[in-house]
Amino acid sequence: MAAKDTITSRLSGIPSLVAYSLVTQVQKTDNSLYSRTNAIVTLYAFLRAKYRTDAKVSQLLEEVGDDIGVLRDHYESVLDEESFHIDQINDFTRALDGIFYRLVDVVEITKIIDTAGLREMTVPD
Repeated sequence: MAAKDTITSRLSGIPSLVAYSLVTQVQKTDNSLYSRTNAIVTLYAFLRAKYRTDAKVSQLLEEVGDDIGVLRDHYESVLDEESFHIDQINDFTRALDGIFYRLVDVVEITKIIDTAGLREMTVPD
């Protein structure tokens, strides 16, 4: 019997973790800012581990790492609890989105995964 062609049969190691992390980001967009930040850090860690010395993306990864540090310094738990801080919530969300966009750029530049693999992947609740 031929092996079923799935993401798990084509991706392993860090590429599979990056794919899992991206799918989780898409499926869990309603999480708190704190949870979303932690998920971004997980994705960043996988990409950094694999590409920190790659000339195409190492500078971008370094900048993203710095931005994550700044974002963490500005997180306050009230951002996830009270809606009257909407300007602060929006600022934090925009910064978080910008970091995610650049990490997706790293995924695209490095071709670490392909969209066909993501289409077949599911993430448990």
